[in-house]
Amino acid sequence: MRGNFKGQAATGAVPSRLLAPAGICAFAQPRRSALKNAYGRRIPCAIDLAMRYVIVIAAIAFFLIWDGMYNQGRYLDTTVRELSRIVRYATGKV
Repeated sequence: MRGNFKGQAATGAVPSRLLAPAGICAFAQPRRSALKNAYGRRIPCAIDLAMRYVIVIAAIAFFLIWDGMYNQGRYLDTTVRELSRIVRYATGKV
């Protein structure tokens, strides 16, 4: 796109709110309507950040279901026993 945007802004052809402040690339500045996403966050990748938690929680839930159904809770039982042993060792309680 070509044009004299600063000159057009002075005449009112382009609203000044769409122009970037001096010294900043115009393409780096979002429009005011794009400052928040659908979830009310200012971070454009907020959905990706929230999706990470969903994926981790789903993976843990599927592991627990798989362990309970096919291994009778063997891996979960071993994990809890080892964590209990490590906590007792770290705190000094025998």
